[in-house]
Amino acid sequence: MKEEVSKYYECLAARDRRFDGIFFVGVKSTGIYCRPICTARTPSQANCRFYKSQAEAELNGFRPCLKCRPEIAPGSAPVDAKKRLARSALILIQEASCDEELSVKKLAESLGITDRHLRRITSTVYGVTPNELARTHRLLTAKRLLTETSVPLIEIAYAAGFRSVRSFNHQFKKHYDLTPSSIRNRSSFKTRSEETKERATIKIKLSYRPPFNLPMLLRFFRERALDGMEYVDEKQYCRAVMLKGKPGWYRVFEKDTNLYLEFSSNLIGSLSSIVNRVNRQFDLECHPLLIQESLAKDENLKEVIQSNPGLRIPGAFDQFEICVRAVAGQLISVKAARSICSRLVTSFGENISDPTTPLTRSFPSPDTVSRIEEQELKEACGLTLNKARTIIELARAIEKGELRLDSNSNQNPLPIYKQLQKIKGIGPWTASYIALRTHLDPNAFPAGDLVVRKILGSDNIEELEQMSLNWQPWRSYATIYLWSKQEN
Repeated sequence: MKEEVSKYYECLAARDRRFDGIFFVGVKSTGIYCRPICTARTPSQANCRFYKSQAEAELNGFRPCLKCRPEIAPGSAPVDAKKRLARSALILIQEASCDEELSVKKLAESLGITDRHLRRITSTVYGVTPNELARTHRLLTAKRLLTETSVPLIEIAYAAGFRSVRSFNHQFKKHYDLTPSSIRNRSSFKTRSEETKERATIKIKLSYRPPFNLPMLLRFFRERALDGMEYVDEKQYCRAVMLKGKPGWYRVFEKDTNLYLEFSSNLIGSLSSIVNRVNRQFDLECHPLLIQESLAKDENLKEVIQSNPGLRIPGAFDQFEICVRAVAGQLISVKAARSICSRLVTSFGENISDPTTPLTRSFPSPDTVSRIEEQELKEACGLTLNKARTIIELARAIEKGELRLDSNSNQNPLPIYKQLQKIKGIGPWTASYIALRTHLDPNAFPAGDLVVRKILGSDNIEELEQMSLNWQPWRSYATIYLWSKQEN
């Protein structure tokens, strides 16, 4: 235990960004907890208490630092099954935290575990109960909106999950010894004129561990951008979405070395969902230096890692969409697959009537696709009949609950490969590609991929699988680096 505390303190003293979001430090002399990268004067080790999560620090009586802002610390992308389940539970809790009467039993059922096991896993990994995680998430979400936006206090209260402004004020005073108004007064959004000006959109800062190769991600998304749904250039990614029945849009862009998420203000009630999905899409919870250090030991990857540091997995905002893209893209070019999926969006996507964006349609939901006739889908999109059948079967399996792709349910990716391959038209390559792009498995490896086979100089799947064992548990990232070789 003393050795662990000493290690944490060394990271704190060095302000090591690799550990940002991995642990938090409570300072007894101030009653405040910080991220390990906080620029405040380093406290003495005797005054430091280290915690696994923001919720555990708050449970022990510490308030969040107003300088380093623990609410925007990057999350952690786990590899082992226990932490993967805990992370899935955390995402589900965050997205359900708008209900102050959180049902732990329902959350556990959606994860396929007992409520007792859910409490045990969150206690082990995060040091708190599910309800304590939800409470901290509500408070930190509100603090984030108070600090970074001009959204009125009453809207923030309901968007963060408080049932009333009175409860909102009471919880802030009780846990932080501050009022929401006092936090707002410290922010840059103070005047009514500024508030009116900013109300069309909401902009918040996103955190990540450097290095972060945004240009490569944007290039990947730009080559696959779907007409009417996405717009991507060298500086930004924009997308039309439908969340909780509300149409809107968001964009991700970099400014002054910082990464930002901007979205239409009518989607504020889906803030947690948008942030979690964008984190997954841009792989913001990645530990790049740890992964690079592991993969660079292999001669096949050493040079490309040095020339392209900070590559991330181009992830999924909508996991069903990635399934459709994977099936549509079998044995055809990226350009042809993009054309097919664009027609799908044009023909069956929900209309986004938002005057603040030129984007017009969102990606169709599994429910919508499951009700399309095979021949209609084939003719509308330019698919083969077999691919149309596979896509419809995928949609129906998701609708019936036979296939669970959401990050909230897959504590172990192995059954997903088997479930996917039960659907006619989905083989090992397609299943691995889906697992890779949706972050179901950071160790996914599409050995049958044409680019991978070309770069590694072999068409022998068994030989490639054997070669990839050196890259465990980061084979998904190794694949991204191999793909980047062709782009270079």
